[in-house]
Amino acid sequence: MRIGIDARSFTKKQFTGIARSIYEILNVWMTEYPDNEYYLFSSKPITFPKALPNNWHIVDTPWIIDSGKLWSIFKLPNEIKRLKLDVYWGSNYVLPRCVHGTDYYVTVYDLALFKFKGIGTMSNTLRVKTFTKSACKKARRVITISKATALDVKEILDIPDDKIVVSYCGGLPSDDQMPIFDQGKVNPILLFKERFILFLSTIEPRKNVENIIHAYEKYIDRYSTEEKLVLAGKRGWKCDSIYEAIEKSKYKDRIILPGFISDDDKAYLMSHAQMFVYPSLYEGFGIPILEAFSYNLPVITAAVSSMPEVGGDAAYYVSNPQDVDEMAALFKRVEDLTITERETLNKKMKSQLAKFSWKKNAIEMMEIFNGKG
Repeated sequence: MRIGIDARSFTKKQFTGIARSIYEILNVWMTEYPDNEYYLFSSKPITFPKALPNNWHIVDTPWIIDSGKLWSIFKLPNEIKRLKLDVYWGSNYVLPRCVHGTDYYVTVYDLALFKFKGIGTMSNTLRVKTFTKSACKKARRVITISKATALDVKEILDIPDDKIVVSYCGGLPSDDQMPIFDQGKVNPILLFKERFILFLSTIEPRKNVENIIHAYEKYIDRYSTEEKLVLAGKRGWKCDSIYEAIEKSKYKDRIILPGFISDDDKAYLMSHAQMFVYPSLYEGFGIPILEAFSYNLPVITAAVSSMPEVGGDAAYYVSNPQDVDEMAALFKRVEDLTITERETLNKKMKSQLAKFSWKKNAIEMMEIFNGKG
């Protein structure tokens, strides 16, 4: 089978989110399906994280006009036709013009941009809102990463049930090995002795970071605890109010902001945190929850969108992510876990983590392409 893949997510230097999800699937395919021919398409040069086998090809020659949209409309369909692809996977919400003889599939990760205002860049919001519905209409199957997203695709985009399929993301990397940190490479700002609460994701309104800060303040006020709060991640869209909240906090000296972190930093933080807090307003899946489980790290998240699917009975939930009192109380609940309770929780985390894997995700994707899903 000849498979084309939208690889434009690999043009960015920071390898997170959608790019990481696509990579984990492709990494499995390299081992499990070596007889296919794969073509990675991009309107700009890409950097793939590992060496590619001979049956993998990068097709990233720019078009005459430096426009990803025009490239997708005029250049990409000609390449699909020239290479006689059996399948084209729109890995990031959109699809090019249809080419006879090629089956199209599209992945929709979430519809947050349809549900919330002001949570993304203008260009990405315009791209997703303009082209996602038409991509879903022309696709043979619409692939979502949770039942919550599948329901949104059905209700918001008016796509029938029988066209939508769910294939969950994984947690552990596709080689089943979480990074082991080298303390000599860890950012010195993180090498403090106090216990701490960890948040790790993009610093942006959708992640509910301001309410984490306010809940943390209430937690300190009520219980006079010494924990720090680590908010790790790159600056996101419309995040100024979050940093203003930190600056105004009477506990700002206890709030650590390392910015975008390395794999060593991440492994160190996950290995040393007291709890992981991820009460996002909306998530298509929630990989960080599973990553925390892999370190036996208790998770506080929100009982909205896909998070209960991911966390199962192994996480603690705020019923309303805006309720800072409830969140502060959960901080205390996790802090006071007994040894027996932690052992029980660790078993639940292990059981929940076993339900998800990138290998399972990648195999399901290939079965969908083969008409079995």
